[in-house]
Amino acid sequence: MSKSLKILFLYPNLEMSTLVPNAISILSKYLKVDGFENIELFDATHYTEGANSSDLEKVTRGQLKPFSYG
Repeated sequence: MSKSLKILFLYPNLEMSTLVPNAISILSKYLKVDGFENIELFDATHYTEGANSSDLEKVTRGQLKPFSYG
């Protein structure tokens, strides 16, 4: 039996430190096994915080090399 509840997992990943956490993957799988079909993941990894993002600040301080997602 299909369940019509919509579920959205939000993953901010502000520091781009890891891939999607195992907990989100495990919860998603168990919900799908239980009949939920409308499950989505919003991954904000590639959304910048503007001109003063933490990654840009690290580049200006010399902690990171300049980079481009392009």
